[in-house]
Amino acid sequence: SGVLTLNAAMQKASLARKPFTVFPAVIGGKNWEPAAYDPEKHLLFIPALETSIQLLPSATSDAHPKKGALNFGAGFAKPVLAGSVVAIDLTTGKQAWKRPFKSAMTDGALVTAGGLVFIGTPEGRLLAMDEATGKTVWSAKTASGINASPITYEIGGKQYVSVVSGSGGVVVKYFIGAAPQLHNVPKGSLVYTWVLNGKSVSVAPAEKSPK
Repeated sequence: SGVLTLNAAMQKASLARKPFTVFPAVIGGKNWEPAAYDPEKHLLFIPALETSIQLLPSATSDAHPKKGALNFGAGFAKPVLAGSVVAIDLTTGKQAWKRPFKSAMTDGALVTAGGLVFIGTPEGRLLAMDEATGKTVWSAKTASGINASPITYEIGGKQYVSVVSGSGGVVVKYFIGAAPQLHNVPKGSLVYTWVLNGKSVSVAPAEKSPK
């Protein structure tokens, strides 16, 4: 309804400059990453952030901010940074399905007329999921983490799917990059393209399959 509701316990802790935990974390439950909409089935596919974090109001970043430096007015500790893809049936407003992931989802979703939802993971895997169930029907590994939105297009009667693989950005640097499973994800940027032939997905001739 737009009415501001204060959490008395958190407000008390903040004024006393004591740590307290918030859910979702400061990056939100849904950040910039675009959702995807199927106009025929009226389904919305949301890359979500299942996150919490402990705020430290007494942190030095709060008391002595540095000019030009990133400052949130508090320090952070004990992050919990998982993710999910949530399908919402817009005809009912109810959740159709929810697919959990180990890492926070930091890229956009893409849904095709063929009933596939494409989405990438911070570990570097591009997934094609069945839009009716959320189950993976195909996946491919890329050289870095994916936090860009996949796209699809047609050339010469063939359909292609492309995505930029390259871990980075504020969210990765300051938040999910701290997750243990992402410590060894290489940096760098490459564009990957696959051809869809109606039965399977294969690497386009101009691209080499990642090892």
